[in-house]
Amino acid sequence: MSTQTVVEEEFKLKNEEKKFVRKLDIYLLTWGVVLYILKNVDQANYKNAYVSGMKEDLNMSGSDYNWLSTYYTIGYAIAAIPCQILMTRVKASYFMGGCELVYGIYKVNYLFGLRFLIGFFESCSWSGITFVLFNYYNPQELSFRGGLIMVATQCGRAFTGFMQAAIYTNLEGSQGIPGWRWLFIINGAITVVIALSGFFLIPDTPDNGGAKWMTPGEISIAKSRVEKLGRRTVRKFEWKKYFKPFLDYRFYIITLAYSGWDLGSSATSYITLWLKAMKNSDGTPKYSVQQVDLIPGAGYLLAALSIIIVTRFADLTQKRIHSLVFQQICGVIGCSILSAWPKSNGAKFAGFFIMYTVQSTGPIITSFIPEIWRLDNEVRSTIIVMIVIFTHVMNAWLPLVVFPTDQAPHYKAGYEVMLAFNAMSLIGCVLFHFFVYKKFKQEEDSIEFEK
Repeated sequence: MSTQTVVEEEFKLKNEEKKFVRKLDIYLLTWGVVLYILKNVDQANYKNAYVSGMKEDLNMSGSDYNWLSTYYTIGYAIAAIPCQILMTRVKASYFMGGCELVYGIYKVNYLFGLRFLIGFFESCSWSGITFVLFNYYNPQELSFRGGLIMVATQCGRAFTGFMQAAIYTNLEGSQGIPGWRWLFIINGAITVVIALSGFFLIPDTPDNGGAKWMTPGEISIAKSRVEKLGRRTVRKFEWKKYFKPFLDYRFYIITLAYSGWDLGSSATSYITLWLKAMKNSDGTPKYSVQQVDLIPGAGYLLAALSIIIVTRFADLTQKRIHSLVFQQICGVIGCSILSAWPKSNGAKFAGFFIMYTVQSTGPIITSFIPEIWRLDNEVRSTIIVMIVIFTHVMNAWLPLVVFPTDQAPHYKAGYEVMLAFNAMSLIGCVLFHFFVYKKFKQEEDSIEFEK
């Protein structure tokens, strides 16, 4: 075969691979983004409903607001490990699609039970979609794609506020139903439709047939891509592999970095209670119900923009550690302002909105997982779910202790604890770079040199 023919073949293969990645983005990533917009509407709608009449209609008091989050977290934590094990045994399209469908149907249940069930059936969502992305994208593509899922998270939260404001204005009292109840009804109807599409769109691993919308040639390209990376996606059930990460010091370092960010970035969750508590000099509310719903939406859109910029930078330059350190320094600054709780409302807004920009750490950290633990499908699966479970277990009780509703909007210790978590994540990111990734790259270079 001539040199020209070889070059032409390589060029053709690269073009086919680019077309396949674009198709992946259109089918898989688009579904994941839409799913996550709706998931976060489902997950966060109680916050908007709480300040839009639900508190008064249901006579909620004390820590009821935090208990809504706690019941969700308990359900999530209970189901997360079984769901992730099943994800490695059952076709993702059947399992994830089924879970999304069930939590959509249960929208009419009692509130605390509803939150538990939403958490229970949503437990496969983030770890599931991340697991699927690991099976198809390479390290130069993952931060940005994972970032787009986080963008969808922020857009979903923003959309909840915009939708609740529109519902409150247009549907309040319609058919004798208060506006905040209409929010739950509309959410549930949309979720069921999107869930049904998941049975067709979510792909299994390349070694297990991919997706219905993939041609045999595209499945072959997918297999070739993961083989070049030395990444294994074959399902081979071995219980010991699910326990393997707990004997690996690298797992604890990445958990430190991820969980510190995840817990610390939740400082923005309490901006609505602060906005609702603000009064004019005559004692009237400073912001209307609609404004309390809409203002955080601007923060979520800022978060989405920052995620796109930071994760794209991380993928294009592969300076992922620089991106992580920058993000967590912003987290430390934002929480420092909120911890000081200055008299100036402008300074408080600055603290909250700085924290909205600290949302890229998660997708960048998780982009390392399929690279470092590329040889074991089950190990990757376990690491994904365990770093999330740790934060959910913490979130099941921590807000009740450090963010008691009766202290709102100025908490004695809440933002100080969030500051500590952001600092913990910053330390974890630096440790991960020097003691995990740098060592991993040195071993890889040594193997390549020997070859």
